[in-house]
Amino acid sequence: MNTNNAHPSPKEILEAFHAKVAGRLHAFIKETHQGRPAVSCLWNETPNNTLKDVVFVGEDGFDALAVVRATNKSMKASEHVVGMLVEMYTAQHKREVGVEVEF
Repeated sequence: MNTNNAHPSPKEILEAFHAKVAGRLHAFIKETHQGRPAVSCLWNETPNNTLKDVVFVGEDGFDALAVVRATNKSMKASEHVVGMLVEMYTAQHKREVGVEVEF
């Protein structure tokens, strides 16, 4: 019987998520999801289809913005690229990408 209740770290979750968006234009954003800080990913599935998934929801005090900035920097995703993905998502889905979005 395994009694290890350890949850995967944000880093492990982000690394696993990268396989889903490999080869696609993508970047991460910080948002508030159900009242808690979250890291979400925006990516282009096709030129006219920008998608978003909540990747990790932290507890109060979790610094999602630091995680987002470090991850985007490591992928060389500039603020311009992230902003472009946010604008594309908003235009295609006719709604905001999230609540309290930062990148």
